[in-house]
Amino acid sequence: MKRIFTISSTILLALALIIVAVPFFLTADFVGEQLQQVVADKTGRTLTIKGPLRFKFWPRLVVEANNVALSDPPDMGSGTFAAIEKMRIGVAAMPLLSRNVEVKEITLIKPVLSMVVGANGRANWDFEQPGKAGSTGKTSSGAPAPAPARGKQSDIVSINAIKLAPITIKNGSFRFLDQRSGKTFSASEVNSTITMNSFPGPVNVKGTLVWNKQPVRLAVYVKSPSAVSIAGSAADLSLQSPMLTAQFSGRLRIREGLGLAGTIKASTPSLRDLAKWTGNKLAPGRGLAAFSVASAIDLSGKTIKLTKAKVAIDGMNAQGSVTVRLGGKRPEIRANIGMDKIDANIYLAKDTASDKSAKTGKAAPQTVKAASSGWSDRRIDFSGLKAVDADLSINTGKIIYKQTIIGHTQLRTVLKNGVLDANLSKMAFYDGQATGRLILDGNKAKPVIRGALNASGLNALRLLKDFAGMKRLSGTAMIKLSLAATGRSQRELVSTLGGTSSFKFTNGAVRGIDIAGMIRNVESKILGGWKKTKQRDTDFSVLSTSFNIKNGVAKSDDLRLLGPLVRVKGGGEIDLLRRYIDYRVKPKLVASLEGQGGKQKLKGLSVPIIIKGPWAKPKIYPDIKGILDNPQAAYDKLRKLIGQGKDIDLKKQGKKLEKKFSKKAEKIIDKTVTKNAKKILGDEAGEKLGKKTKKLLGKKGKKLLKGLFGN
Repeated sequence: MKRIFTISSTILLALALIIVAVPFFLTADFVGEQLQQVVADKTGRTLTIKGPLRFKFWPRLVVEANNVALSDPPDMGSGTFAAIEKMRIGVAAMPLLSRNVEVKEITLIKPVLSMVVGANGRANWDFEQPGKAGSTGKTSSGAPAPAPARGKQSDIVSINAIKLAPITIKNGSFRFLDQRSGKTFSASEVNSTITMNSFPGPVNVKGTLVWNKQPVRLAVYVKSPSAVSIAGSAADLSLQSPMLTAQFSGRLRIREGLGLAGTIKASTPSLRDLAKWTGNKLAPGRGLAAFSVASAIDLSGKTIKLTKAKVAIDGMNAQGSVTVRLGGKRPEIRANIGMDKIDANIYLAKDTASDKSAKTGKAAPQTVKAASSGWSDRRIDFSGLKAVDADLSINTGKIIYKQTIIGHTQLRTVLKNGVLDANLSKMAFYDGQATGRLILDGNKAKPVIRGALNASGLNALRLLKDFAGMKRLSGTAMIKLSLAATGRSQRELVSTLGGTSSFKFTNGAVRGIDIAGMIRNVESKILGGWKKTKQRDTDFSVLSTSFNIKNGVAKSDDLRLLGPLVRVKGGGEIDLLRRYIDYRVKPKLVASLEGQGGKQKLKGLSVPIIIKGPWAKPKIYPDIKGILDNPQAAYDKLRKLIGQGKDIDLKKQGKKLEKKFSKKAEKIIDKTVTKNAKKILGDEAGEKLGKKTKKLLGKKGKKLLKGLFGN
């Protein structure tokens, strides 16, 4: 009997030592005060068991307990580290006879775990008894360590080996608090399995939980859990959720926030949704959707550093280094990266119905007021400029903005407090090269745009078509711009546009307009003007001009065109807001192709021409007033140039035309005006109206012919 009692006592004490050896898992040991004394002796904590203990001895020692609680370390206050609604622990009985412990089952139902890092850096999941580490006799806070309770059981039995079963957590929850930074984290519906072969050895955790109303699947390996809050520990982490898929391998540290040093792979279907899910909601705007990264990572506090990173965002791919700082007024990004492309259209506000109708040619719905000038009144959304601060050095293969596609570009972009400053040190632009600078100030009540561009070797036809809807000019262009505008819409920006610009086109053509042919036909077209023709263009070797721009109106007085048969000088203005042109040019028709090399002082006929109307379809006609300054000389030069005689007497020609005009006019009036007037007014009144019409028309016609021909 005595032997049996001794064996039973040894089994009970061995199980108590099991619970002492694995307090991290919140297990309970045998009955009442003895178990509580052992926990206090080994951990300095208080174990409370409010529910009854139930156990059996064979073939497995099983202990069940309800409403179990374990306190925080004594030097961290009187909080509760863990509260368990129900737990079950099973130990193989036979190995105990050899002083070997095999825990077959540990199940925790509805545990509530409160993990805290104190202001002094002490973690409440560190189960080393205060005062024992380092043999100082003091707690980590410097207070004297409590004297350990002594009991006979402390040296009655020793354990040769302990083997732990995985811990199963069902429907648990946990909360994390770092008192140093105030950072909190909580999760519910935790269902997981924790594997820990020895304490405080490596820990494997696999399971699911719910965080911020989203399900999360976790797999965690931590080599040394007790070191996580101090120096850190080697760790492998993987996470899957609707918002984020991530993998990490390296060193994990929870000190003044989460710390990671290693490699990471992560992806999300939406950066905006991810930021909102994690409590860092971004300012409204488009873009910032699909994102993925594979990189070396250094996360310390609120700073994330990515090196040798491969990043994909909104269909764009990049490589390089990125640093992100969180926690300020807005996220701050610094990067030195290479990108395959930058598609700015992704971040522009969606087109309104009127914008779409301009592209498709279909009428906009009546509920949308379309701008008669073609410029949109829709408010431009500059809010995206306030979403982040950034300093980006970028080398990209392509930039896309609306219909414009820019080739290989090197730029540095600084975005601070809603102001974007982009410097273009190199840009492949419409088959040429360009440098420039663009400043967008979205921090003002009315956004301000300032820009400068110096470009050469450009494809003029494609450039003007994309930027201004013009299809008249072709050739190679050189452009210099220095512009500024203020406004919240396209219309406002164009109406306030100011600055200077200069253009030079070489080896091109004015498409659909034959200036030389127009001058040759001036005899027959003097009154009717000209229409453009698709068959003929005006070729030129040089076409240049410069503009002074104010309030959306560009004025020029130095237009110059050198072509094989014509020379042109002129000036005028272009109303950018109305897309309207008003120009007066003086083309000079030359007798041969001589002088194409650039000689401008050539003899020929100067016929002033007016170019006026919408810039897409302007009216082009001779300036009659300009010709009439010396009609005889102009006509004589024309006849000599086109080989139709020498000197022409314009007075004789005028008298002949006057007779023909009078006869034609009388016939037309008799057939139409007089005849219809008699029907309506009667014979007498109709006859009088016809005579008055003949007289009036005769005077006007003679006056016009006299002005034209000097008769």
